[in-house]
Amino acid sequence: MDEKTRELIYLNCESYEFFHTQLNTIEDKYFNLLDEVLERLGSFAKLLKEPEAYAGDEIIINKLKAVRECGEQYITTSVKFESEMQSMRTLAPDLRDSELEFDGVENRFLFVSDYLDELEQSLLLQYKMRECITRQLELFKGFI
Repeated sequence: MDEKTRELIYLNCESYEFFHTQLNTIEDKYFNLLDEVLERLGSFAKLLKEPEAYAGDEIIINKLKAVRECGEQYITTSVKFESEMQSMRTLAPDLRDSELEFDGVENRFLFVSDYLDELEQSLLLQYKMRECITRQLELFKGFI
């Protein structure tokens, strides 16, 4: 493995940790904001059935705006994270033949296989969460 590929693998691992931490923080904030809206509304069904009843409520409008901004931040960060994971997936075969050492790894082939499975799971979860938040944001679009 050349030095450039090795550096790229290390950078991807650091980037993965960074984005993972960022997304967890944003996700927590997003769901906390949704809880705040629910406390004020009682249920989203009310908002969807009687939107005119809440059209002038500045508190709800501001809370929904904060939810939307946080959701958009999540989506943007998630797309970047996905791109990073795609790069990691592309470089995974290089791990099999590298001289890089990983704690507890006895069989490099199984390690790379498990690594790729983990990346696939992470990609799938990112996609699903991003789709969920995107749909929710579409529902709230008319109130902001």
